[in-house]
Amino acid sequence: MVGLEIPQRRAGMGKAWPLAISHDRWVVGAIAVLVALVWYASEPIVFTNDSFGYVLAAKYLGGVPAQGIPYYRMPLFPIFLVATGVAHYSTFFWFVLAQTALGIVMVLVFHDGLRGYSRWGALLATAVFVLTFVPFVYSKSIMTEQLYLFGLIVCLSSTLSYLQSGSRFRLALIGASVLIMMLTRVQGFLIGFVVFPFLLLTRPQHWKPVLVAAAVVTVTIGAYALAYSAQVRRHQLFLSETAMAPSFSNSVGKYLFMVPYLDAERYFGWTIVQPSNGPASAKLFALIGDKPASLAQWWAIWQTLDKEIGIVASNNLLLRATTEAAIAHPLKSVLVYGHNLVVATFRLNSPYVWQHPPVTIDDTRLNDEFKRSGDQSSVTLLASLVNPLFHTALIVTTILVLLSIGPQGAAWTFCVMLYGYNLLSIAASGAPEGRVVFYGLPLLLAALATIKTRPWVLQWVERLGHKWSRTLQLSR
Repeated sequence: MVGLEIPQRRAGMGKAWPLAISHDRWVVGAIAVLVALVWYASEPIVFTNDSFGYVLAAKYLGGVPAQGIPYYRMPLFPIFLVATGVAHYSTFFWFVLAQTALGIVMVLVFHDGLRGYSRWGALLATAVFVLTFVPFVYSKSIMTEQLYLFGLIVCLSSTLSYLQSGSRFRLALIGASVLIMMLTRVQGFLIGFVVFPFLLLTRPQHWKPVLVAAAVVTVTIGAYALAYSAQVRRHQLFLSETAMAPSFSNSVGKYLFMVPYLDAERYFGWTIVQPSNGPASAKLFALIGDKPASLAQWWAIWQTLDKEIGIVASNNLLLRATTEAAIAHPLKSVLVYGHNLVVATFRLNSPYVWQHPPVTIDDTRLNDEFKRSGDQSSVTLLASLVNPLFHTALIVTTILVLLSIGPQGAAWTFCVMLYGYNLLSIAASGAPEGRVVFYGLPLLLAALATIKTRPWVLQWVERLGHKWSRTLQLSR
């Protein structure tokens, strides 16, 4: 078999290892449940500033009275909050339970997609995936990361299985997972442009079902964009200039605008967004004036444009201004985005030790439950122990994947493509040092489990293991 396969006799693992291999699904399932329970019992519920918007949107969608107007983002996570009782019953219990269950399921799905390439490699990759707590680090967070990671793992596993089997069921799962990612986070906005072209190039004989799946995803997203725009126009506060264009989210253009406006200024001292860049930029400065770029000013631009021209038109204007800045200042734009890509690759704001400031939720029952779960402003002992383990795993897997670069096949290529897309989406949306890049670890692990030719480092480990095994036999 391909992948990280170490022959049993050379590994010297006795009877325990082949027993684990033969019952690999039960082994990874048991480990996943155990790790999930440890995280569930040890960590507090995490509620950040963005969580307020999601809970408010959930109450709006659920028909529950709430203060203010929901600030629209991707719809799937607020729907998930409604489905798990956060809006109607003012409790996080079922939500946290559901996210923990998603973590267990994604472990099983991750392993299932890899075992057809290497049973040993799948078991090892899944063990690292679980023991670094990546499937559960956001299971108690009122944020989109857990749902997005679930979609990413389903997409990864289903595609790897589809490359081997050509199963229509796996293709349907690919389409569903792409929708999950696109409707959960801005980060997944263009994921379909990576997945479906890849399938067409690598499996051209399946072009009809692949195009059907892509068409279903496109129609679904288009229908949502039209419904979203119509819903936004219902809110009188934002009707100074009615936005008629279909829109996917009111935050895509706003996050992309951060790079040329804010990152160029704070990292290089450059002013890339200028009124002379084009008509959208000129209109932008006419509405907001010319002020020094800062994080506070970036947020103020959002709010000002929302009230002046409507939230869909605001998003579209900032998207056009971002495009004009890249065209008017191509060299500086390349350097800024290149800088962000490097930073996103090597630096991260760790989700394990991120200390969130204390907040008060305006829903009394939710607030009491949140407070009882623990203190989100302090780092738990478990998080401080797992954090260096995660970083070590990320560094080692990155090095091994770099060493394995070569004609490894379609599966390895797809894993690396998803990894690259993840980094590029972070680099394009601003503040790369504060973005979560833990999504990359399972993608790198999957790449290692699907390789056809082991890099020299792993060959050296095999030889070392063989010598160690023979030494033990001689000592007996």
